[in-house]
Amino acid sequence: MQIETKGLTVAYASDAQNKVVNDVSLSVRAGETLGIVGTTGSGKSTIALSLLRLLPPGARLSGRILVNGTDITDLPISRLREIRGKTIGYIFQDSLASLNPVMTVRTQVAETLRRHDRSLSHRDARRAAEVALDELGIPSKFFRSHPHEFSGGMRQRAMIAIALAPRPSFLIADESTSELDAPTQRRVLDLLADIQRTRGLGLMVISHDLAVINHVCERVAVLSHGDLVEYGETRDVLGSPTAPETRDLIRMSAKAMTSSGRLYTVKHDRAASAPAA
Repeated sequence: MQIETKGLTVAYASDAQNKVVNDVSLSVRAGETLGIVGTTGSGKSTIALSLLRLLPPGARLSGRILVNGTDITDLPISRLREIRGKTIGYIFQDSLASLNPVMTVRTQVAETLRRHDRSLSHRDARRAAEVALDELGIPSKFFRSHPHEFSGGMRQRAMIAIALAPRPSFLIADESTSELDAPTQRRVLDLLADIQRTRGLGLMVISHDLAVINHVCERVAVLSHGDLVEYGETRDVLGSPTAPETRDLIRMSAKAMTSSGRLYTVKHDRAASAPAA
Protein backbone atom coordinates (compact mmCIF):
# COMPACT_ATOMS: atom_id res chain seq x y z
CA MET A 1 0.00 0.00 0.00
CA GLN A 2 1.65 3.18 -1.18
CA ILE A 3 1.02 6.65 -2.59
CA GLU A 4 3.62 8.12 -4.93
CA THR A 5 4.05 11.20 -7.02
CA LYS A 6 6.50 11.04 -9.91
CA GLY A 7 7.47 14.32 -11.52
CA LEU A 8 4.27 15.98 -10.28
CA THR A 9 3.89 19.42 -11.84
CA VAL A 10 0.96 21.81 -11.45
CA ALA A 11 0.42 25.13 -13.22
CA TYR A 12 -2.58 27.30 -14.04
CA ALA A 13 -3.76 28.21 -17.50
CA SER A 14 -3.61 31.91 -16.64
CA ASP A 15 0.13 31.63 -15.92
CA ALA A 16 1.43 28.37 -17.35
CA GLN A 17 5.06 29.43 -16.99
CA ASN A 18 4.74 29.90 -13.25
CA LYS A 19 4.51 26.38 -11.83
CA VAL A 20 2.84 26.04 -8.43
CA VAL A 21 4.45 22.60 -8.06
CA ASN A 22 7.49 21.72 -10.14
CA ASP A 23 8.63 18.13 -10.81
CA VAL A 24 8.02 16.76 -7.29
CA SER A 25 8.49 13.05 -6.53
CA LEU A 26 7.41 11.75 -3.10
CA SER A 27 6.11 8.57 -1.55
CA VAL A 28 4.39 7.42 1.64
CA ARG A 29 3.56 3.83 2.58
CA ALA A 30 0.96 2.47 4.95
CA GLY A 31 2.34 2.81 8.47
CA GLU A 32 4.58 5.76 7.57
CA THR A 33 4.22 9.45 8.36
CA LEU A 34 5.48 12.03 5.86
CA GLY A 35 5.53 15.74 6.55
CA ILE A 36 5.39 18.39 3.84
CA VAL A 37 6.56 21.78 5.05
CA GLY A 38 7.15 25.18 3.50
CA THR A 39 6.11 28.80 3.68
CA THR A 40 2.76 30.07 2.38
CA GLY A 41 2.58 29.61 -1.39
CA SER A 42 5.25 26.90 -1.52
CA GLY A 43 2.84 24.34 -3.03
CA LYS A 44 2.09 22.18 0.01
CA SER A 45 -1.69 22.12 -0.23
CA THR A 46 -1.55 21.91 -4.02
CA ILE A 47 0.27 18.58 -3.68
CA ALA A 48 -2.31 17.35 -1.18
CA LEU A 49 -5.25 18.36 -3.38
CA SER A 50 -3.55 16.80 -6.41
CA LEU A 51 -3.54 13.41 -4.69
CA LEU A 52 -7.35 13.46 -4.79
CA ARG A 53 -7.64 15.36 -8.07
CA LEU A 54 -9.39 18.20 -6.29
CA LEU A 55 -7.50 21.05 -7.94
CA PRO A 56 -9.56 24.12 -8.94
CA PRO A 57 -10.65 24.73 -12.54
CA GLY A 58 -7.83 25.90 -14.78
CA ALA A 59 -5.18 23.81 -13.07
CA ARG A 60 -2.94 21.80 -15.36
CA LEU A 61 -1.45 18.67 -13.85
CA SER A 62 1.31 16.56 -15.34
CA GLY A 63 3.46 13.73 -14.04
CA ARG A 64 2.09 10.64 -12.34
CA ILE A 65 0.13 10.00 -9.13
CA LEU A 66 0.16 6.35 -8.15
CA VAL A 67 -2.25 5.00 -5.53
CA ASN A 68 -1.41 1.39 -4.73
CA GLY A 69 0.28 1.18 -8.13
CA THR A 70 -2.65 2.65 -10.11
CA ASP A 71 -2.04 5.90 -11.95
CA ILE A 72 -5.02 8.13 -11.09
CA THR A 73 -4.06 11.18 -13.16
CA ASP A 74 -6.50 10.23 -15.94
CA LEU A 75 -9.09 8.22 -14.00
CA PRO A 76 -12.75 9.10 -14.67
CA ILE A 77 -14.65 10.77 -11.86
CA SER A 78 -16.58 7.57 -11.07
CA ARG A 79 -13.32 5.79 -10.24
CA LEU A 80 -11.99 8.76 -8.31
CA ARG A 81 -15.03 8.68 -6.03
CA GLU A 82 -13.95 5.19 -4.97
CA ILE A 83 -10.58 6.59 -3.87
CA ARG A 84 -11.72 9.83 -2.26
CA GLY A 85 -12.56 9.14 1.35
CA LYS A 86 -12.45 5.35 1.07
CA THR A 87 -8.74 4.96 0.22
CA ILE A 88 -7.51 8.45 1.06
CA GLY A 89 -9.11 10.49 3.84
CA TYR A 90 -8.64 14.27 4.00
CA ILE A 91 -8.75 16.54 7.05
CA PHE A 92 -9.22 20.12 5.90
CA GLN A 93 -7.72 23.13 7.62
CA ASP A 94 -10.79 25.20 8.51
CA SER A 95 -13.09 22.91 10.47
CA LEU A 96 -15.83 25.51 10.96
CA ALA A 97 -16.00 26.23 7.22
CA SER A 98 -15.71 22.55 6.25
CA LEU A 99 -18.47 21.23 8.52
CA ASN A 100 -22.12 21.76 7.55
CA PRO A 101 -23.53 24.34 10.00
CA VAL A 102 -27.14 23.08 9.81
CA MET A 103 -26.44 19.37 10.35
CA THR A 104 -25.53 17.70 13.62
CA VAL A 105 -22.04 16.28 13.81
CA ARG A 106 -23.39 12.73 14.18
CA THR A 107 -25.44 13.14 11.00
CA GLN A 108 -22.39 14.38 9.09
CA VAL A 109 -20.35 11.33 10.08
CA ALA A 110 -23.27 9.03 9.29
CA GLU A 111 -23.78 10.60 5.84
CA THR A 112 -20.11 10.03 5.06
CA LEU A 113 -20.47 6.36 5.97
CA ARG A 114 -23.57 5.91 3.80
CA ARG A 115 -21.93 7.68 0.87
CA HIS A 116 -19.30 4.93 0.80
CA ASP A 117 -21.66 2.07 1.67
CA ARG A 118 -25.20 2.45 0.33
CA SER A 119 -26.22 -0.87 1.89
CA LEU A 120 -25.86 0.72 5.32
CA SER A 121 -29.19 1.70 6.88
CA HIS A 122 -29.67 5.13 8.44
CA ARG A 123 -29.90 3.54 11.88
CA ASP A 124 -26.71 1.51 11.47
CA ALA A 125 -24.92 4.53 10.05
CA ARG A 126 -25.91 6.61 13.09
CA ARG A 127 -24.66 3.88 15.42
CA ALA A 128 -21.38 3.60 13.53
CA ALA A 129 -21.05 7.39 13.63
CA GLU A 130 -21.47 7.36 17.40
CA VAL A 131 -18.72 4.76 17.69
CA ALA A 132 -16.45 6.88 15.48
CA LEU A 133 -17.08 10.02 17.54
CA ASP A 134 -16.59 8.14 20.80
CA GLU A 135 -13.22 6.82 19.56
CA LEU A 136 -12.17 10.43 18.99
CA GLY A 137 -13.06 11.35 22.56
CA ILE A 138 -16.25 13.31 21.81
CA PRO A 139 -18.78 12.78 24.64
CA SER A 140 -22.17 11.34 23.70
CA LYS A 141 -23.98 14.48 24.93
CA PHE A 142 -22.46 16.31 21.93
CA PHE A 143 -23.47 13.79 19.25
CA ARG A 144 -26.56 15.83 18.34
CA SER A 145 -24.79 19.19 18.60
CA HIS A 146 -23.97 21.45 15.67
CA PRO A 147 -20.42 22.52 14.77
CA HIS A 148 -20.78 26.05 16.21
CA GLU A 149 -21.50 24.49 19.61
CA PHE A 150 -18.08 22.76 19.63
CA SER A 151 -14.74 24.13 20.71
CA GLY A 152 -12.01 24.37 18.06
CA GLY A 153 -10.37 21.19 19.33
CA MET A 154 -13.64 19.26 19.29
CA ARG A 155 -14.45 20.44 15.77
CA GLN A 156 -11.06 19.20 14.65
CA ARG A 157 -11.78 15.84 16.30
CA ALA A 158 -15.10 15.73 14.44
CA MET A 159 -13.27 16.38 11.17
CA ILE A 160 -10.89 13.52 11.96
CA ALA A 161 -13.87 11.25 12.75
CA ILE A 162 -15.43 12.05 9.36
CA ALA A 163 -12.16 11.36 7.56
CA LEU A 164 -11.55 8.09 9.40
CA ALA A 165 -15.10 6.71 9.36
CA PRO A 166 -14.77 4.97 5.94
CA ARG A 167 -11.56 3.27 7.22
CA PRO A 168 -9.13 4.75 4.64
CA SER A 169 -5.62 3.38 4.19
CA PHE A 170 -4.12 6.86 3.95
CA LEU A 171 -4.89 10.14 5.69
CA ILE A 172 -3.94 13.69 4.68
CA ALA A 173 -3.95 16.32 7.42
CA ASP A 174 -3.79 19.72 5.69
CA GLU A 175 -2.77 22.40 8.24
CA SER A 176 -5.27 20.70 10.52
CA THR A 177 -3.93 22.16 13.80
CA SER A 178 -2.79 25.61 12.66
CA GLU A 179 -5.74 27.44 14.24
CA LEU A 180 -5.50 25.70 17.63
CA ASP A 181 -3.71 26.88 20.76
CA ALA A 182 -0.57 24.99 21.80
CA PRO A 183 -2.10 22.58 24.38
CA THR A 184 -5.03 21.70 22.08
CA GLN A 185 -2.65 21.34 19.15
CA ARG A 186 -0.58 18.87 21.13
CA ARG A 187 -3.61 16.78 22.05
CA VAL A 188 -4.84 16.62 18.45
CA LEU A 189 -1.37 15.75 17.12
CA ASP A 190 -0.93 13.01 19.70
CA LEU A 191 -4.37 11.68 18.83
CA LEU A 192 -3.46 11.55 15.14
CA ALA A 193 -0.18 9.82 15.92
CA ASP A 194 -1.95 7.21 18.09
CA ILE A 195 -4.56 6.51 15.40
CA GLN A 196 -1.84 6.25 12.75
CA ARG A 197 0.05 3.66 14.79
CA THR A 198 -3.06 1.71 15.82
CA ARG A 199 -4.52 1.46 12.31
CA GLY A 200 -1.26 1.35 10.40
CA LEU A 201 -2.30 4.30 8.26
CA GLY A 202 -0.11 6.15 5.84
CA LEU A 203 -0.22 9.72 7.15
CA MET A 204 0.73 12.89 5.27
CA VAL A 205 0.94 16.03 7.39
CA ILE A 206 0.90 19.38 5.57
CA SER A 207 2.19 22.30 7.65
CA HIS A 208 4.16 25.54 7.64
CA ASP A 209 5.21 24.74 11.22
CA LEU A 210 8.41 22.69 11.64
CA ALA A 211 7.46 21.95 15.24
CA VAL A 212 4.35 20.10 14.07
CA ILE A 213 6.34 18.13 11.50
CA ASN A 214 9.04 17.29 14.04
CA HIS A 215 6.44 16.11 16.53
CA VAL A 216 4.76 13.44 14.38
CA CYS A 217 6.68 12.77 11.15
CA GLU A 218 9.43 10.24 10.47
CA ARG A 219 10.26 11.82 7.09
CA VAL A 220 9.91 15.35 5.79
CA ALA A 221 9.84 17.09 2.42
CA VAL A 222 10.71 20.80 2.29
CA LEU A 223 9.13 22.89 -0.48
CA SER A 224 10.08 26.34 -1.71
CA HIS A 225 8.21 28.10 -4.55
CA GLY A 226 6.97 24.74 -5.82
CA ASP A 227 10.38 23.03 -5.79
CA LEU A 228 11.34 20.12 -3.56
CA VAL A 229 14.54 21.43 -1.93
CA GLU A 230 15.11 18.80 0.76
CA TYR A 231 13.71 15.34 1.46
CA GLY A 232 14.68 12.71 4.00
CA GLU A 233 14.48 11.50 7.60
CA THR A 234 13.16 14.23 9.87
CA ARG A 235 16.04 14.01 12.32
CA ASP A 236 18.54 14.36 9.45
CA VAL A 237 16.77 17.18 7.62
CA LEU A 238 16.10 19.27 10.72
CA GLY A 239 19.30 18.31 12.53
CA SER A 240 21.67 18.88 9.60
CA PRO A 241 19.84 20.86 6.90
CA THR A 242 21.61 21.26 3.57
CA ALA A 243 19.19 23.58 1.76
CA PRO A 244 19.24 27.29 2.66
CA GLU A 245 15.43 27.30 2.55
CA THR A 246 15.35 24.66 5.30
CA ARG A 247 17.78 26.62 7.43
CA ASP A 248 15.62 29.72 6.98
CA LEU A 249 12.51 27.80 8.07
CA ILE A 250 14.32 26.53 11.17
CA ARG A 251 15.42 30.05 12.10
CA MET A 252 11.91 31.44 11.58
CA SER A 253 10.35 28.60 13.56
CA ALA A 254 12.81 29.01 16.43
CA LYS A 255 12.03 32.74 16.61
CA ALA A 256 8.27 32.16 16.53
CA MET A 257 8.45 29.42 19.16
CA THR A 258 10.57 31.55 21.49
CA SER A 259 8.14 34.48 21.27
CA SER A 260 5.10 32.24 21.79
CA GLY A 261 6.57 30.42 24.77
CA ARG A 262 6.49 27.01 23.10
CA LEU A 263 9.51 24.78 23.22
CA TYR A 264 10.50 22.00 20.83
CA THR A 265 13.71 20.12 20.26
CA VAL A 266 15.12 19.61 16.79
CA LYS A 267 15.62 15.86 17.02
CA HIS A 268 12.70 13.62 16.01
CA ASP A 269 11.40 12.32 19.32
CA ARG A 270 7.65 12.49 19.79
CA ALA A 271 7.87 12.62 23.57
CA ALA A 272 10.78 15.06 23.78
CA SER A 273 9.63 17.30 20.97
CA ALA A 274 6.12 17.97 22.25
CA PRO A 275 5.08 21.56 22.86
CA ALA A 276 5.06 22.77 26.43
CA ALA A 277 1.41 23.04 27.45
